[in-house]
Amino acid sequence: MMPSLTCYNLSVYTKSGRYLGRVVDVEIEASSQQVLFYHVATAISLSNLWRRRLLISPKQILSFSRRALIVEDGTVNDRLVSPSGLAAEPLP
Repeated sequence: MMPSLTCYNLSVYTKSGRYLGRVVDVEIEASSQQVLFYHVATAISLSNLWRRRLLISPKQILSFSRRALIVEDGTVNDRLVSPSGLAAEPLP
């Protein structure tokens, strides 16, 4: 796997090609130094002026390259949080 520092601002897509957003943060477990979640900011829509964050587990990743992170379809329904840390509704 690539070092986490190179994944910031990386585009994230599902296996079927749906664009989910960009990696904006990485949550690392302190003692093991392993990635717990990749935080992905979704695109801003006019009807919802705050960005949502997806938390992507390394187990959901199918492909990791310099161009994009590819995750399993259905990943967006697993866990969404708002920037404030409160749960958000899944994307349609």
